Amino acid sequence: MSFESSLLENLNPQQCEAVKHHGTPLLIVAGAGSGKTRVITHRIAWLHTVIGIPVWQILAVTFTNKAAREMRQRVAALLGVPDDPSLAISTFHSRCAAILRREAAEAGLESNYAILDDRDQRTAISRAMEDAGVSDKVVKPGQAQSFINLAKMKMLTPQDCEEEFAGDDLPYLPIYKAYEEILRKNNSLDFEDLIFRTVRLFQEKPAVKEKWNRKFRYLLVDEFQDTNLSQFELVKLLAGEDGNVCVVGDEDQSIYSWRGADVKNLLQFKEAFPDAVLIRLEQNYRSVGNVLKAADSVISRNTMRIGKTLWTEREEGHPIRALAGYDDVEEADQVAASIAGLIGSDGIPPTEIAIFYRTHALARVLEDGLRKYRIPYRIVGGTRFYDRAEIKDILCFLRLAITPTNDLAFERVVNVPTRGIGKKTLGDIIECAGRERLSAFEASQKMLAAGDVKGKAKKGLEEFIAMVREWHDAAGTIGVNELLKRVLADTKYKTEGLGDTSSLDGRSRLENIEEFEEAVVAFEQSQADHGVSAFLEVLALDANREEQEGRPTVSLMTVHNAKGLEFDYVFVVGLDHGVFPNSRTFDNPDQYEEERRLFYVALTRAREQLTLSRAMRRRFQGFYDSTTPSQFLTEVDPEVFEPGARRTLGLEGRDAASSRYSDRSRSPQGQPYTTRKFGSTYRGGTPPRSVAPRSGRGSYEIGDMVEHTVLGRGTITQKGGRPGGERVYVEFEDGREQEFVLKFAPLKKITR
Repeated sequence: MSFESSLLENLNPQQCEAVKHHGTPLLIVAGAGSGKTRVITHRIAWLHTVIGIPVWQILAVTFTNKAAREMRQRVAALLGVPDDPSLAISTFHSRCAAILRREAAEAGLESNYAILDDRDQRTAISRAMEDAGVSDKVVKPGQAQSFINLAKMKMLTPQDCEEEFAGDDLPYLPIYKAYEEILRKNNSLDFEDLIFRTVRLFQEKPAVKEKWNRKFRYLLVDEFQDTNLSQFELVKLLAGEDGNVCVVGDEDQSIYSWRGADVKNLLQFKEAFPDAVLIRLEQNYRSVGNVLKAADSVISRNTMRIGKTLWTEREEGHPIRALAGYDDVEEADQVAASIAGLIGSDGIPPTEIAIFYRTHALARVLEDGLRKYRIPYRIVGGTRFYDRAEIKDILCFLRLAITPTNDLAFERVVNVPTRGIGKKTLGDIIECAGRERLSAFEASQKMLAAGDVKGKAKKGLEEFIAMVREWHDAAGTIGVNELLKRVLADTKYKTEGLGDTSSLDGRSRLENIEEFEEAVVAFEQSQADHGVSAFLEVLALDANREEQEGRPTVSLMTVHNAKGLEFDYVFVVGLDHGVFPNSRTFDNPDQYEEERRLFYVALTRAREQLTLSRAMRRRFQGFYDSTTPSQFLTEVDPEVFEPGARRTLGLEGRDAASSRYSDRSRSPQGQPYTTRKFGSTYRGGTPPRSVAPRSGRGSYEIGDMVEHTVLGRGTITQKGGRPGGERVYVEFEDGREQEFVLKFAPLKKITR
């Protein structure tokens, strides 16, 4: 067999066409599990061995060093050569860093410029805020960092931002200017500068651009749906006039808009390259038929897509399973019990089982459930719940309330949140404690009495000692929940200890603290002893049962971390409205479609069997709220479920075709109607509490008719919420359905 034939062996017709295409730009829309990496690597080998292009004239770029390394190794194996550095396969950023070092003089840089990592950049921004006279009480450094990075992704200089935001009183602009001056003085670039400065170099110096066009005659871009504006501009510039560019992507797996990715780059590729050829890779080699049918029935509702239909030669496989707990604890128990059955009865290796959730905060009850069944697990892309920094901080505060002489806890949190106690002061305390054979807490008191601590450190240490004393005095008389409230209030941990809570990481840390609060409430409801000592003892005993080193583990992760992975058995949990899809996306059609893409990614990770799970109610800020099924569940083809699954999930009577979230239920302006996060439908048993109308006359009940000042008449179909935040769900006569918080809603109860 010739080498040419061997390259095409075992490729399907569409893959062969993509590998062999030559002469015009190429857009490969590659569905999940369709073998896109195989196509890219074989295409590079084909260009070299059949078309005769030297390997150093072929540039392939992707998004992670791991992906680039694996791609380079696979190409080297196809060519029968060692992993050769001359194979130009790298990330966008590393390639641009190399270009800027070669062209430093043309780019106005010194060739030995430094690249700031995320932490260094945050430090530089904090200094820029001081130089610009902007207090961190007005803007957090993390917020300024996000603004600057996004501006650079959009190729906006500080001067461009002044024009873009003319008339707006934004404190970010002086920070951006001061930050750029710091970079200039220190001969440094940040991560986004690497691409931004390369784009500007090519735009301003055509001769330099043409030089690199000659060097890299053929360009391949993987995961093109994840590119941002500056990366797309770089692709267009590197492609040059010849347009020998091939991009591979899947609009249905574009899930990173929060870090600048723009799915429109893929959708509008043919506008930038009008003679581009489109090839769809639709044969899936990963999943059984029922999984693909489920995924396709959901994603087909998105409007921002080129369109494709995945298919497989594999069998239909297991129908989609369903689990539904009375609450989130029972949901976790059912998931853990199902996994225990797979491992114990069916002999499935734990490594072939994964649990996906929308946010890390959902992991806590799942971890508790897995520990109950002695199932070893690992958190992928994250940390076990009780090992997360913010949770360990709170636990140390609670341990000090019980035992102020706990030196490990003292050293961890004496300056958390920052209260002016630096490393030198802490070192002096530890030295004094060792010399005098005291605890750090006792040594601190002795040093304060002797006047050995001065300035801000003295004030901060005095405040900390006073707080710990008060907690210690109270710990024996109040429950752990009340003590936790005092700790969070006294330390201001939520507002001052979590960094920028408007950032993705900050919101995640805040959600983890709130989940910890829910765990404390659940502990008090299930235990006779509500004290903090009993709570910490339960956690310690659970931790001691987790000796799992070297054992195969079940994987837990967010769906974002699941992209690119695959497992035989997948559990997607938390499929309640307001959880998945996330409530923050309800008012933005583009973000709502991205949530649907995220669900699609979750489904298409499963090879053999898929289980979808939800809870009938979830705890929120100490109260249980009834939930409704995720809209995405109603969009799954009913035929792929196992018998009774839709009833289990509470989907009977819920038709996606008539839902307010479907494309056929948009407002005249094309926007989805406001959605509810919580609500309940009375299905017998103990009726929900009555909800008082705004006017105070009587109470609202399911079935009551109401009139809205703008939307007209409707009928209450659901109700729920906590005291002071009661909600009702109204179906109006024109078919609209909408949720209202009663104390703000312009509703009037009417008599039939």
